[in-house]
Amino acid sequence: LPSTHAPCASPPRPGPCAARMVADGTAGAEARAEKGGHPQSLPSSLESLTAAEQEVLAALLACGEAELRVEEGSAADGGDDGAVRCCCRFLVGERRELGPRTSVLLLAADTEAVDLVAVARGMGLKKALRPGDAELCRSALGREKDAFLSPLAACTPGSGTRLAVSSALCGRPVALRLAPVGGSGGALLLRCGIGALLTELRARGVHVDDGVPCTPAALSEARASVEAAGAPSSPSASSSSKPRGGVAAALEGYAGKCRWLTSDADLEDPVLDEFRSLKGVQTTGSEASIIAEGPEGIRMLLASDFVVDKLLVKPSLFETLRTSLEERAARRGEAPVLVLLCEAVLMERITGVPARHASAMLASARRPTLPPSLEVALMHLDASSAVPGVGAASLDDEWAWVREKPLRVLAVEGLDDEAVGAVFRDAACFGVHLVLLSPDCGDPFSRRAARVAMGHVFRVPLLRGELPRLLSELQHRFSALTLAAAEPGEVTGAAGGACFLDKLGPMPRRWACAIGPDGPVVNAEVRAACACSVAVRMSVPGCVLGVGVLASVLLNGLAEREPCGNR
Repeated sequence: LPSTHAPCASPPRPGPCAARMVADGTAGAEARAEKGGHPQSLPSSLESLTAAEQEVLAALLACGEAELRVEEGSAADGGDDGAVRCCCRFLVGERRELGPRTSVLLLAADTEAVDLVAVARGMGLKKALRPGDAELCRSALGREKDAFLSPLAACTPGSGTRLAVSSALCGRPVALRLAPVGGSGGALLLRCGIGALLTELRARGVHVDDGVPCTPAALSEARASVEAAGAPSSPSASSSSKPRGGVAAALEGYAGKCRWLTSDADLEDPVLDEFRSLKGVQTTGSEASIIAEGPEGIRMLLASDFVVDKLLVKPSLFETLRTSLEERAARRGEAPVLVLLCEAVLMERITGVPARHASAMLASARRPTLPPSLEVALMHLDASSAVPGVGAASLDDEWAWVREKPLRVLAVEGLDDEAVGAVFRDAACFGVHLVLLSPDCGDPFSRRAARVAMGHVFRVPLLRGELPRLLSELQHRFSALTLAAAEPGEVTGAAGGACFLDKLGPMPRRWACAIGPDGPVVNAEVRAACACSVAVRMSVPGCVLGVGVLASVLLNGLAEREPCGNR
């Protein structure tokens, strides 16, 4: 536990009811020591607690770190026992900032004038928090949003709720209302040290943000304290120099290397060179490094086999990437990727791009070497297959194993970076095995293309080359049916002409579909290399779908017409 959590002062002598409950807890502790279990029962007034809450409460009572007491009427709102009367507020924030944890329980003193903007900043969040509604509270925690909502509810299985603890409670005993007693406004209180409570919650996997400033004055004081102590150089720095709140909790126990960038001198470090002046940069495909941005794209990059050199991340977003970083390190048997932590203001000075949601998280990776030929690209689709050439009588026999496998190929011509990113997302969605790009297509690994593709350019294989030659090779050498997207007006009903997608018969297990700059293929050589043409029927003639939408419709329709065993 943090050193600020001092042990509680000795509690005063409890009244008759509390004395009986403390005795019950002591007896339960003795039974637990003998039998290895928790106390067998709790007061009947606590039946409204969930099983998870009762388990935490029993553990606190059994280890002698807490006591239950009944306070009647107005006494339940105050007391002279030195414990701070507290309440829990159920809050929600932006899903993209909080990740899968979209709700927060804020534990603060009853008398504290909580400012939710200060709480959000203290937790390292960019967006503000707001009160959650009663229905969401019931759904997430199985509890009502009332005066008896306590931090024990954060242990509800599957809730993923974070617990934020006010900095005003550090090192102090607290009194929590657990259940109403009688009809005169009395309450059953749990009195315990804040340290013991948080220990039990953390032991059950609850994400705790400790020492969160809840007022503007407390936030200013915390910032001044951090500035006076100096920014941490690594997660292993002493607790007094760590950032407070959610960032410190996210870094706790992380085995990878993190560097904080906090000053003008840090901005001159060569380690940042790949991230400098990104605004308006057009990549040509010859650069040694590529830049990915946004949580979705970077998680996809970390899950790939690309070589990733470093990340530049706003501190509050580190938690959303930590699991992906650790899983990549474990899978590859190497140290986690270097993470550079930098607040938004300094990040914008480095990149020249506003550090909003996507651009507040950047990754530098090495551009991969593309396959030199169609044969190599197809071979890489199944690295576990038999090695070609063993016992082969001819070149065609050498690749016979490739012709036995299902194959979906998307060939695109003349698309810019943004459109390339869109069709890669379509390709991933509909199970395309390989994307063929014409020489005049945009760079699929440009920052813009990777962002539009939501990182799927890092998982769908690609090959760049002359489409007429590649399509002809797919058809004649690798037994794939090749189709070209056509305009609806080209469908005449003549034999061998274009047909509508909804009139197309069953598809073979292996096929390739070609699309042009606006969807339909206009290049005569590409059309000639395809065995047939297919169009999408439209109710409004001349309606422009856009290349991304047209590719989705065609890929879905072709995949649905494959043999059932091929899907």
